[in-house]
Amino acid sequence: MFTPIGPSSTNQFKGIFNGAGNTISNLKIDRTESLSGLFGRVNGATIQNLTIDHATITSTSGNVGALVGAAYGTCTITNCVVKNSSVTGGSNLTGGLIGYSGTAVSKCAVIDTTVSGTEYVGGLIAQVGKAVTSATPCMLP
Repeated sequence: MFTPIGPSSTNQFKGIFNGAGNTISNLKIDRTESLSGLFGRVNGATIQNLTIDHATITSTSGNVGALVGAAYGTCTITNCVVKNSSVTGGSNLTGGLIGYSGTAVSKCAVIDTTVSGTEYVGGLIAQVGKAVTSATPCMLP
């Protein structure tokens, strides 16, 4: 099993991740903690140009997304796709791409992915913070 990059508020990812158009396949995360996804918690980070395919992300807690559990600060999340995946949260804030986003997201998509949770569940993003003014152009076919 994979442990998220930046798995806590005291150890969050603040860097730049450019997937360069590559695909991460068969990512499996099964945790009891919150902040579950390829990245657990990001703050002031840039994440771009990445596809996640056939992922299984499961947490008995909240803030769950295939790409990011929770995004804070001025982040840039651009050109990312989640497809053919399953994202399951046991608490609140479960999204196909991001559980909680306090930042704008652009050119992202969630395709053929099952998302389930108990409260605040979204196909793309479960909950968007007050400071976010756009998530464009994103798609959820």
